[in-house]
Amino acid sequence: MYQYGQAGKMFHQPFALARRKRHPVIRRNFSLSNKSDDKHWFTFAGKIRDMNYFELFDIPVALQVPSAGLSDKYFALQKKYHPDRFAQAPEADQQEALELSSQVNKGFRILKNPEETIRYVLQLKGLLQEEEKYELSPAFLMEMMELNELVMEADGDAGALQSVTRAIDQFKQDIYEPVKKIMANYQEGVTSEEELLQVKEYYFKRKYLDRITSSRA
Repeated sequence: MYQYGQAGKMFHQPFALARRKRHPVIRRNFSLSNKSDDKHWFTFAGKIRDMNYFELFDIPVALQVPSAGLSDKYFALQKKYHPDRFAQAPEADQQEALELSSQVNKGFRILKNPEETIRYVLQLKGLLQEEEKYELSPAFLMEMMELNELVMEADGDAGALQSVTRAIDQFKQDIYEPVKKIMANYQEGVTSEEELLQVKEYYFKRKYLDRITSSRA
């Protein structure tokens, strides 16, 4: 095949090359930093791993995350960053996709769990340390000891078990009531540290109560 070059000179062009120019092969670029359909996300690819889970899921920081829409966001993120989409990509991009997918999974697990969400927010605010040993009041601990004794004594007694269940439900309500408004109305920059410390105490009380509840299973 021939083409005309400068000054009208004719030169030979290999057929295969000419064919590629007439029918360009569109090659899918699997690089996370270059995928056009992920342009917004991957412009900040280096920062995604540093995002908190609220930023990752594009929702406001909250002590109570509405379940509506959370699953949709999760599936959309997983579809976008699932490692299988980058099976043909360079190893560095595959690793990046794997880390992003893991981050999405962990964020979803935390945000859909009310107690884990409280814990996570307190950690974000620097008010809760990993494996922290929180000291609950002696009065509360005494109540829990008495409740635990009731649980043990009620083993196999249907009537006693019902009484224990009612007692546990009442305890849950009693410890939640002081933080109910704080939990529902949390706002970044508005909710005070003092209020969050009340939520922290609730978190540990509820955790203790849940341990007693699980012992019934």
